[in-house]
Amino acid sequence: MKTKLLSLMFALIATFTLNAQTWTMVGDPPMNSIIQTIAVDSGNKMYVAGVFSYGPVSTGKTFVAKWDFVDWADVGNFNGNGSIDKMVISGDNKIYIMGGFKNPAGKYYIATYNGTSWVALGSLVSSNPIVDMVIDGNTIYIAGNFTSTVDGQTYYISKWDGTSWSQVDTGVFNGTVNSLSIDKDHNLNAGGNFKNNFGFYCIYKLSGSSWTEVGKLKSSYAIEKILCDKLGKVYAQHAYNGPGGLAAVLSRYKLEDNTWSVLDLTGYTLLYVDRVNNVYASNYQTNYKVFSPNLSSGEVKNVYFPYPGSVNAISMDKFGYPLLGSFKSAQNASTYGVLKSSEAVGLSTNNDELKNSGIIFPNPSTGIFKVQSGENIDSIGIFDATGKLIKQILTKSKETEINLTGSPKGVYFIKIGSGKNQTSQKLILK
Repeated sequence: MKTKLLSLMFALIATFTLNAQTWTMVGDPPMNSIIQTIAVDSGNKMYVAGVFSYGPVSTGKTFVAKWDFVDWADVGNFNGNGSIDKMVISGDNKIYIMGGFKNPAGKYYIATYNGTSWVALGSLVSSNPIVDMVIDGNTIYIAGNFTSTVDGQTYYISKWDGTSWSQVDTGVFNGTVNSLSIDKDHNLNAGGNFKNNFGFYCIYKLSGSSWTEVGKLKSSYAIEKILCDKLGKVYAQHAYNGPGGLAAVLSRYKLEDNTWSVLDLTGYTLLYVDRVNNVYASNYQTNYKVFSPNLSSGEVKNVYFPYPGSVNAISMDKFGYPLLGSFKSAQNASTYGVLKSSEAVGLSTNNDELKNSGIIFPNPSTGIFKVQSGENIDSIGIFDATGKLIKQILTKSKETEINLTGSPKGVYFIKIGSGKNQTSQKLILK
């Protein structure tokens, strides 16, 4: 989106510290309004979306931007007529968005980026807003208030299987679904304005073709947001009528003993669960709270950044570094961006392969690319499609830049050695 001086191309600016933690603004942010959602693809590229625009774009609207390790760039010039509230990326790096935008007929829809432009995903349209979207591999689930094309009845969850949309719930819910989440067994969980047979608001889980209640939450108020971790725990944001009147509450379900317990009463909004099952919630100020899966209370994390901002969106890159949006780039400035932490969340033993395997970016490449790993890389071998070694690099760094400019276009294999770990990845030169 911008041409920068070479000295700034790989710089991360505006650094401020809290104890040992450093929060760094990623690049030179061009967004002029709030970032609502952050997602990271398999190549560690970061995407942001919201309601922002960027002046040099001819229409004055972008809504989706990508950080490619050098610069921010708009993605397809979405030019929507409403905000993007959530973005997900599939296992094959396809991007999907939902929000307040409508098609020319005034209907809400799911949009996907085809590499050139934004298009509607299938034929599903809705007269009512789509309120949530989750992805499991390449399967997408959305919550809303839809009308069946078969019998004209209302239903609340639809599924995209890669080819078409289909109705998921068949008369199960007696109220709208507000939130969706995928659990450790790849089951879909739903919470919302619906009640069980005893008149309590609850959470339902879809296992196979059957919906069952998750424990006995017994909430007297609708479920606003849910998140599932990979240990079988489910988190529910709802309300309760306490001594001081109506208040927010965060509850947690433990699969091992089939019980719900209250974790927090301070009104934090659930936003994200990371790879080691920490759950992140925000009060939209310059702090957020982290709930460890094995503790009964959360730890507040302050973000001391000198310019205005709030934690609207939380994500994490492939090496476990937290990403927060949206924060202004300067006092009284009209540009917003993402803060990246210098402290990575610890990787579990189940993620050693990810930590050691390394990431190649950009990929495909025109010749110059980087190899990055969570551990020091000892050696990098580059082989052509016939298996011939064309370059060997010895290093003791977590990041190495490689220049294959002038080499024939095609497929190459990059062998990365880190300690006793050896992995091989495919690189495409174009």
